[in-house]
Amino acid sequence: IVMNGRAEYAAEQNFIKQVRILKLNIPHSNHVEKVERYINDHYSDPGFSMKRWEEWKKPPEIQKEMQAILNDNRLG
Repeated sequence: IVMNGRAEYAAEQNFIKQVRILKLNIPHSNHVEKVERYINDHYSDPGFSMKRWEEWKKPPEIQKEMQAILNDNRLG
């Protein structure tokens, strides 16, 4: 939810062109846990004080986990 609000704010401030919010119910899995751990270990939440939109860099092993999440949920 927090990231959705930040993405909408970024679009309003012209940091990004547009945002589409998708409501998904993705079950917590080992893949989700690995991605969450990576994000929490490498990034902090600046809230709405951001000056620009920062796209999180995803190393190949995290991209693989994200693709597995999409495949597991028939989204990719």
